[in-house]
Amino acid sequence: MRNAGNDWNALHFRDAVIHKLCNKKTDLDVQGYQPCLVFINGEYWGVYNIREKINKDYIAENHGVNPDSLDLLQYNGLVMDGNVYDFYQFATFVLNNNLDDTANYSVVKSWLDIDNFIDYFVVETYSENGDWLTNNVRFWREQKNGAKWRHIGHQPE
Repeated sequence: MRNAGNDWNALHFRDAVIHKLCNKKTDLDVQGYQPCLVFINGEYWGVYNIREKINKDYIAENHGVNPDSLDLLQYNGLVMDGNVYDFYQFATFVLNNNLDDTANYSVVKSWLDIDNFIDYFVVETYSENGDWLTNNVRFWREQKNGAKWRHIGHQPE
């Protein structure tokens, strides 16, 4: 259950609307949403959001992968599940090679789901997610040869 993140004192559903819009129109993983009223000991606490939790079980459920055979990372490379080794190799390649070179860009495309990344960047920018790039970034890959890194649409918590 979430309090609507950075939207807690305004609409209470901006985050959910963005996810609903992206659900069928983008190549982005998004969280399901159900609004609810919260009462604690009979006292009204307000409108909250029941949301799917972004974790290895979410990825397994939505992509049919083994939850114990994936890497799930946060914006700074902090490991939520799995490990960071493949991502460090990928990041090192990007930082040390000229991506204007077609061969180098092809290597990046073999590591990163480009369509997913474009959708992710557009949605986060368009939705004016002020708590993004330095926070609330999640990305994952299955631990197998040829698996690509994918970003998860993630609005403020």
